[in-house]
Amino acid sequence: MYLLDTAACKTIIRANVLEDPLEKAIAVEAREKLKKLAEKRLIAVSFITEAELLFSVLKKIKEAKSEQAIMELFKLKWGVKLFLSGINVLRNTAKDSEHYAAKMAEIWSNNEKIAPCSCFIAVQALTRNAYLVTDNTDEFSKVSGLKTLTLEEFSRITSRS
Repeated sequence: MYLLDTAACKTIIRANVLEDPLEKAIAVEAREKLKKLAEKRLIAVSFITEAELLFSVLKKIKEAKSEQAIMELFKLKWGVKLFLSGINVLRNTAKDSEHYAAKMAEIWSNNEKIAPCSCFIAVQALTRNAYLVTDNTDEFSKVSGLKTLTLEEFSRITSRS
């Protein structure tokens, strides 16, 4: 199973509007891979990622100045909902909460810091023995035992699906 973090989802959702040719190619390839894996129920996002994606759009809607910008952002909101509709959203379990507390304590005892939401996403990947797809490797490297793939690595996987 592959768990996508928020930044990876945003890149995939924005694939059509990315300006950097390499970033765009990676995002488009990842999106195609995602469709195939979603059919097999091998892709998931955390409920945290779901909430962060929706918050991101709603925040932009509230900040928008023109009616046209607001309409474009509502289209984006539906695009996010459509994106999420084909993906399993992992809900919190008691096991997740216990692992979260233990991982946060471990990280803090090593004098490291990690965003609480990032730690929760990582723990959900750990408890399900999933790969976390992220380009935020600095943040997630603080979580021992976590298997990560960059979006580029994920987009190139062919033999596992």
